[in-house]
Amino acid sequence: MAKPGRREHTPSDEIARFTDRDDQRNVFHRYLNFATEPPVLMFYGIGGAGKTWLLKKLRLEMPGDVPAAYLDFDAQAGGRRFALDPAAGLCEIRQQIDRDAPRFDLAFAMLRHKQGAAEEPGLRGHGALGLAMEIAAECVQAAAIVPGVNVALNRLRPQVLKRIKGSSFERFLARDEAGQFVLELRARTSQEIGDNLADYLAADLRESLTPNLGRAVRAVLFFDTFEAAGAGMQNTENRRSLEKWIRDVAANFDFALTVVAGQNRLDWEEAEPDWAENLEQHLVGGLSETDARQFLRNCEIDGADLAAGADATLRRAGRAGGILRGAQRGAGCRMGRTRRLQLRRSAARDARLVYDSGADAMGVGEPAGGSGARRERSRVVAGALESAVRLRRGRRGVARVVSPV
Repeated sequence: MAKPGRREHTPSDEIARFTDRDDQRNVFHRYLNFATEPPVLMFYGIGGAGKTWLLKKLRLEMPGDVPAAYLDFDAQAGGRRFALDPAAGLCEIRQQIDRDAPRFDLAFAMLRHKQGAAEEPGLRGHGALGLAMEIAAECVQAAAIVPGVNVALNRLRPQVLKRIKGSSFERFLARDEAGQFVLELRARTSQEIGDNLADYLAADLRESLTPNLGRAVRAVLFFDTFEAAGAGMQNTENRRSLEKWIRDVAANFDFALTVVAGQNRLDWEEAEPDWAENLEQHLVGGLSETDARQFLRNCEIDGADLAAGADATLRRAGRAGGILRGAQRGAGCRMGRTRRLQLRRSAARDARLVYDSGADAMGVGEPAGGSGARRERSRVVAGALESAVRLRRGRRGVARVVSPV
């Protein structure tokens, strides 16, 4: 049950301005309707290219009978916990897909019990995880459990039995395999349970997701800002260790289409060559001139507003471009490394001003969501401003200023 007062998120007017990306959307829908297991779909490109908007659009275009889960690893969005605590990421996927998952729920509850985190919010109350925590606590306290029919059910107190009556827990615990499963959870360490959580969730969802005739995909997993999952790691191996649980999900959720967005191409095949045949990666670049015009029309930006935005962008771009060219020239001479870094950082600051000045001059206004949403809109508007700049001054001497973030 949602917390009281939670706002329902509905598509904003901004998504209605979504322009182009037909190639990427067509690829997504083709794999969504594949008759066999699809590859992992990766959309990569510089920050501000529109990858997050693309994922939003894809989620809106999904059929209603296909559940989806969306995880954003951006630290500002709270996504860092998913990289540092894979169990939290898997639990988020389980909750968003919202299908019966008794193995996962029991294993997750046992994991948190062994970690001493039984009071974690979400493990209390009458939801599936709250019930799983009660069952886990009962199983831990039981004197002995041996494999057999209904042995796990027979160890539960009447009050707990009453609460799980008719639920997926009752049906699962009545199986022959349940006693052995609970026995293994009791014997395993928290590390061992955590290493198998993805397998438990995959087994549950294979049973609970509705099969589709002629379509292998029964769910979609979206992972956004993927570069942040391994951010801060000193070397490639440490980064890959943080990303491992995501690779495991992509490999073992054979019923799901996994869609990843980030600044860099996935390099999974470098560690495991077999991934080369199971990755399809697409660059998300800037808008074409035609689509930039369409975006501006969708935003109702024309005439004087467009001219003002183009002029403001040109003024800023002249300074930023000069610093960028200076930094590039410095790379080929004896300029010190520290000085080159200073020039590049200065250019990055000016590049940001290019985006902001263009958006301000066009009177786009302050979008809901604060400065982060404003930067997102400014970046997209900047792609359209590139077209405006070319139209007003011609292509000669006007260079694209690339967003550094």
